[in-house]
Amino acid sequence: DDRRGGLAWNNTTHFAGPGRGSSTLTGYGTQPLFDVSVDIDRGNRILVSFRTDSGRRLSFSGSVIGVDGDTLRADVATDDQARLRGSMYLSRNPRGDVYRITLDATNGQDRLGVDWSRR
Repeated sequence: DDRRGGLAWNNTTHFAGPGRGSSTLTGYGTQPLFDVSVDIDRGNRILVSFRTDSGRRLSFSGSVIGVDGDTLRADVATDDQARLRGSMYLSRNPRGDVYRITLDATNGQDRLGVDWSRR
């Protein structure tokens, strides 16, 4: 029974839902975000992917490292060459549906902020 960070997953967790938000990257401005997909496996690995207005996905992967009440905290990085890293916070309702995601990530030079809410 693995209880790292107060988490104990019996199987994989998947959430997908509509929402709206934005990502803001230093020097590039703001990009709208829409639907999100969140997958967490038994080893606490997490993959979070947002749909953007360009049709491309903005994706992050990493590990869930803690839980505080209804909020999961994950250490994630972007799945691109920039490799921006930071803490992502995923707020869940009692059914486990994600209703808010925030992130503040950096690679030491650039800064990426994400703020998304379920609609």
